[in-house]
Amino acid sequence: MTLATRCAAMLDALTAMTRTGISRFAVIPLEQTLQLVERVSSITEPVLKQSGSLTVVLLRTVLPLVHIPAIDLLSALIQRCGSLLLPFTSQIGNLLTRALGWTGNATNNNHEQARPYSKLRCAVYECTINWSHLNCSLSQQMFSKLVASILSDITPQVSQTKAKKRKLQEDVEELATRQRKMNPLCNKSVCNKALQDFQAGLKILARLCQTGLKRTKTGLTTCAVIG
Repeated sequence: MTLATRCAAMLDALTAMTRTGISRFAVIPLEQTLQLVERVSSITEPVLKQSGSLTVVLLRTVLPLVHIPAIDLLSALIQRCGSLLLPFTSQIGNLLTRALGWTGNATNNNHEQARPYSKLRCAVYECTINWSHLNCSLSQQMFSKLVASILSDITPQVSQTKAKKRKLQEDVEELATRQRKMNPLCNKSVCNKALQDFQAGLKILARLCQTGLKRTKTGLTTCAVIG
């Protein structure tokens, strides 16, 4: 717990330094900072499940404590460094989709509570929005995974409980299931961030379509003039 707290404090300090900067010009080590974010983000619940030690079990409970500051650091890096991060497009895209992937697979047995890692998913969505504004395009693979995560977050969740078998006819039985809808307000924050991310993705598609139409019109005009 102490190690996780220290790691989170260090990441918060790096985020503050990145956002505010200093009076003199300083070169931010982009590659090293991204490697730090990747190493922290690589410690996921599926990886920790492979070990049954008490330390690992305790670490699983504080994953958001270190993951959220790491994603915040990446967001600050995107906002501060801008186009300098474009050479790392694939690396950043994989990092964000991987975070949405493993947190989306986590389940919650209590239908009255928010989904696990909701705050972390909100941070990832916020970072993805910043990245999409800078990059102005998303790979097909990243966009597909992003849409799948968004649909998962905005879809009302239900929990099924098995009931006793009931007889439909003399020799036919059916196992009835009861469905209880989850409290929609408990996931309000992550739903809002997911929809904001989806809106940002649609704006990117709109810009790409406009660019394609302009190029098509220019090509048709050129052909008409030459003809």
